[in-house]
Amino acid sequence: MRPLLSVVLLVSVFCVLAAALTHAFRPVELALPYTDRFSIDGLKGWQSLGGSWFTESGTVVNDSEERGAKLLFGADTWSDYALSADVQVLGADGDAGVIVRSTDEQLGTNAYSGYYAGLRTLDGRLVLGRADYGWLESQTAAFPGGIQVGHWYRVEVVAVGCTVSAAAVDLASGARSTVSMQGQPCVQHGRVGLRSYGTAGRWRAIAIKPANAATLAALHATQQPRETIDPYQSWLSVVTAAKLSQSFPAADASATPGTVRPIGSLRYADSTDRAPRTIRGVVILRRPMLVVQDATGGIAIPAQDPVRFAPGDEVEATGVPMVSDFSLVLEKATIKILGHGNPLPPKSVSASEAATGVYDAQYIELTGLVAKNQGDQPSRDLLIDTGSQSFRAVLPEKESGRRLLHLPRNALVQVRGIEVVDPHLTRNETPFVLFLPSFDSVELLADPPWWSLENMVWTAPILLVLLLLAQLGRVRLRHLRLHAAMQERQRLGREIHDTLAQSFAGVGYQLQAVRSSLAAGSASVSEHIDLAVDMVRHSHQEARRSIASMQAELLDGNDIACMLEERARHMVKGTPLRIAAVTKGEPRPLPPRIVDALNRVGQEAVANAIQHAGTDTLRIEVIFQDREVLLVVEDDGRGFDAAANLPGFGLLSMRKRADAIGAQLVLISRPGQGTRVELRASLRRRRRLERFLRTGEPHLL
Repeated sequence: MRPLLSVVLLVSVFCVLAAALTHAFRPVELALPYTDRFSIDGLKGWQSLGGSWFTESGTVVNDSEERGAKLLFGADTWSDYALSADVQVLGADGDAGVIVRSTDEQLGTNAYSGYYAGLRTLDGRLVLGRADYGWLESQTAAFPGGIQVGHWYRVEVVAVGCTVSAAAVDLASGARSTVSMQGQPCVQHGRVGLRSYGTAGRWRAIAIKPANAATLAALHATQQPRETIDPYQSWLSVVTAAKLSQSFPAADASATPGTVRPIGSLRYADSTDRAPRTIRGVVILRRPMLVVQDATGGIAIPAQDPVRFAPGDEVEATGVPMVSDFSLVLEKATIKILGHGNPLPPKSVSASEAATGVYDAQYIELTGLVAKNQGDQPSRDLLIDTGSQSFRAVLPEKESGRRLLHLPRNALVQVRGIEVVDPHLTRNETPFVLFLPSFDSVELLADPPWWSLENMVWTAPILLVLLLLAQLGRVRLRHLRLHAAMQERQRLGREIHDTLAQSFAGVGYQLQAVRSSLAAGSASVSEHIDLAVDMVRHSHQEARRSIASMQAELLDGNDIACMLEERARHMVKGTPLRIAAVTKGEPRPLPPRIVDALNRVGQEAVANAIQHAGTDTLRIEVIFQDREVLLVVEDDGRGFDAAANLPGFGLLSMRKRADAIGAQLVLISRPGQGTRVELRASLRRRRRLERFLRTGEPHLL
């Protein structure tokens, strides 16, 4: 009953602990509808990818101007729903908004699959588009009065089926703009998020609820006329216009060679049209060929003298655009320098985004681990692994690449360069190549961890050697201890021989002299003296036996049998008693403690048989088996009752010595049937090296 009660109590305690832990670490409720609890729970349940996110007075703030920072929440299974949030853009050159139906998110500018609706301060528009590791801006609408920095706007997005609509309302004036997009295929489900690009932002009053066609119709009830934009007139073109003080007109088929075109628009030109086009941009790479970038993309311009240009130069080039796969090249180009400026900052993207080719011929930065350092090659390149993708980072041959040679494998690095997806340069081994303007474009962020596979390969043999040395030291120390013990036993033997044994001999001589000098008729005194002489003689023999057992040398199996036989013959000298000693099995070196126990127990058994058995024959056997050694001392004398409580310390001493080495002592005897003493000691399997170090016998190796 008591064990059952203990089990019930243990199960109860376990259930209580499990319930407490489940309550303490319960996940955030992901069912709809949802209303934010930033003032209570903070950012619990939200996942940040980039940016610097925190809560403040019931709002959530991204205090970073990182491009494409995201804060995500919800379940991937959410499908048709409406999201509303108050949004505040905190910078003049960016946008902030919300994400719906987001999946497959990673760290990077547009590293997710889903829809984004946001407010852009640069041109005062509400924007709606699709992100799929690249950005496709679908619809925009001019907001009445523009988008003001630090002003609150309510942004509402409804996703039902393949229709996604967004509306923005000025919370102060009530001004409103609405945009919508639809089409197949579309993203059917995903979670929500907050996002800013190039500016800080603030959000509050986030609410999510299920939606249907009626919800979508209600959003469009007060819809304003929407404006469909030319894809070439994206915000990226506006940014470039602000930098170069040049507006980019919309692309058309009748554009003259002098009309400045966005670089990105050349990708959509007719491949049979060989008319020259003019572009403007900033030099981002000089070798192995000149690369110019504006905010819509980049283009390579071959056959140019790199000495004329420097990174950051604003140039105008006219030539024939050629599109090959993702690559864009301006052939037969003439270039003039418009001015000198600072180099463009790189775009922080993920390797998965770069692998799509969207950023071909653009200045980007990526982070990854050094998978292979090929610094001995002429191109001075590195193989970088980001986990999802691998790519080569190449330093021009004329630049000093010595620094790359010192980057260890698995070091965490950040590389900045121009992406190229031309298969002639990727060798079809990686999805893209990153050309580095100089060796300063590689930044070591962290050394490789010490637990890397390469370090483990080197560490394992060293640990094995240290363990072997420790084992050798342990065996050596044990050997020294045994040697010291044998030395001490030898010293004690000499002390007994020089003192106790000599004293016994002297006492015996004195007693003999006293007996010889006694007068006749002193029979009783003579009898006592004879008894004393016998006791002294016996004690002298015991002392000599103890001295003999304290020898320094280690005995093997043959030595034990021979020593016991020699001891027995010495004791029965001048009598007809026959002694037979034999060793069976394969003798081998034994641990000193086992040798000592066999020797002492054997001597005691032999002495008892000679003194008390009245036997004619004494047999001594030492039998070596696979995992044990057996000592047998047997006589055919008068025997005794082994179950009786016998006086004396002989049998007790033998049992103590057997217990000390974990051996089994068996005593078999019956009156008139002789006596058999067996000592069975187990032998542990020992390493050959340890046995070699202990015995010095080379055959053990």
